[in-house]
Amino acid sequence: MSDLILRTQIEILDKNLRRLRNFSEFLEGRRSERISKLLNCLRGDESIQASVDNIDAKISEIIKNYEHFLREARFRDKVRELAEDKSYLSQEISRINDYLYDAKDSAEKMQDLTVSLAEGLGKFAGPAFAEKANQLTGVINQIKELIKRKAPEADKRNNKQDAENHRCEAWKKYSEEVQKQSQNLFTEYVDFMRGLAMRDAGLDGGFCHDVDGLVSKWEVSNVTHSFSVPDRYEAVSMTLSRIIRIGFPEWTIWALPLASHEVGHIVVEVNETLKTFVEESADEQSRHSLREILSDAFATYVMGPAYACAAILLRINPLSKVLEEGGHMTAAKRVRAILDMLRSMIQLPGADYENLIQILKKEWEEAMRRAGQPAELKQTDRDQLNKWMAKGIEKVKNTTLGYAEQSHCMAKSLQGQFTEGIVDESMDNRYDSTIVLNAAWIGRTYCPEKADVIEKSASKLLAEIAEARKGDKQAPAGPPRLGV
Repeated sequence: MSDLILRTQIEILDKNLRRLRNFSEFLEGRRSERISKLLNCLRGDESIQASVDNIDAKISEIIKNYEHFLREARFRDKVRELAEDKSYLSQEISRINDYLYDAKDSAEKMQDLTVSLAEGLGKFAGPAFAEKANQLTGVINQIKELIKRKAPEADKRNNKQDAENHRCEAWKKYSEEVQKQSQNLFTEYVDFMRGLAMRDAGLDGGFCHDVDGLVSKWEVSNVTHSFSVPDRYEAVSMTLSRIIRIGFPEWTIWALPLASHEVGHIVVEVNETLKTFVEESADEQSRHSLREILSDAFATYVMGPAYACAAILLRINPLSKVLEEGGHMTAAKRVRAILDMLRSMIQLPGADYENLIQILKKEWEEAMRRAGQPAELKQTDRDQLNKWMAKGIEKVKNTTLGYAEQSHCMAKSLQGQFTEGIVDESMDNRYDSTIVLNAAWIGRTYCPEKADVIEKSASKLLAEIAEARKGDKQAPAGPPRLGV
């Protein structure tokens, strides 16, 4: 046997791929089992609560019996002592009940989160990993066929050349179709599990849940669901289709608009019109840049000024010379595309974005100059971008309904209240999260010194809107979202 190394590697790899194919069922089962056990301890006939109730009832019965039996005066002091002890024990039991209630409430919230996570795993991550694992398994089976059947059969016929050819072909397949692809898949698996663990433990502060709520409002053909996890970087590949990976700038309300960019990646991949546009308008080397441009354009269109502010002031790095870490395109092109898209939306009534555009443009150019970077694009880059945006803007607008002019008018009104720290409790009946985020970002851009006040007000209103969605209470969809 001269292929022990290859046999060993593909057999172990095959077992690991089997785990990837079934990981969502395993993970969901383990999590659900733990929470179910906890809830069973906190409620039900055999629960801790039932035992506490039994103790309380037994103590009351003992006191009652003593009161019935001990009627003589010399025993009255003892009865009084017992009554005092009973009162003390009742207070302690009441405290235990409070603790149990809090624990049960926390466990039920964990259960609600588990349902959300299970849905995300079942609909998106599980099938995506399974599909990739199955593709690699198919190639591994071909390799097994070569080294376990064809090569040994050639050996039996004493045809050494055929046997050697089969083994060389197996190594070639492993090198070109399995090794790098499997490493990339397992790297993405580990990154996803890290993000999932953070979300499951609540270390994102509920940020990803807020992202899911925001994204669920957008109506995009072929993109009906998505699921977000915290990550080191924004998405740069589509192995996990419809998984929104939120890169770490700061997991607060200020970063929420950045989720629209990740949805943009998904839209560019699944929308046939945009896919064709990318294929026909750019060579293989430029296609990544065009996809990034279209993702930014989509994000600006659905989120309005909030995305432009978040991307330029928070996400895009002026220190990036060519490619940001993670494979993203030149920063200056992205900023230019975002502002071009926002400017194309000025034609909407009430959408007076020009002043905001000029502020963002000036701030970006100043940052580039101080970072030692050229503020202007090269003529060739500018020509290419103009060519893409001339057609790309309208194609993006045809994918969904954009940020409506009514939304912008309401955001401007709300902005003034946020700046003053005002939050009317009835506001959640009039505004949706997109309007709130635009009001917050516009307010911060014009009045950066009021950022903390604005964040506090906006966070409170976003929490009230989210609360209104729970149970039978349904938050209104906000003003009609008009397309162009």
